Amino acid sequence: MVMLNSGAGAGGLLRFRNLISADITYAQAGTDGTAPSATQTGLIAAVAATKLATVNVTSTSPMTVTCTHTIPTTAAIGSSLQEWEIRCTANTDSVNRTVTAPLAKVSTMQVVRITTLEITSD
Repeated sequence: MVMLNSGAGAGGLLRFRNLISADITYAQAGTDGTAPSATQTGLIAAVAATKLATVNVTSTSPMTVTCTHTIPTTAAIGSSLQEWEIRCTANTDSVNRTVTAPLAKVSTMQVVRITTLEITSD
């Protein structure tokens, strides 16, 4: 089967992009550095101050969804942030979990995390 990348009618893969864009509303950060795996259902050690922070979602091209999550200077001070997650609206469905090198959050630091999701037919 081949999913079609339809135009303005929002069919095929474009329909998936639109559904994902509409559902993503939240993001959060955590402190666990365990490598991501398909069996995980969310962050391992979420930082309460970042939990369910609003995320700005845009579709920057026909097959991508870009999520921008900002942690303000007043949140997560003293945390070593290294796991990041995008979540869906009104439920606990995790879209992704990524792990980076630890980031020591201090009070003078605003963290902006940009995640780009690409919809492909591969």
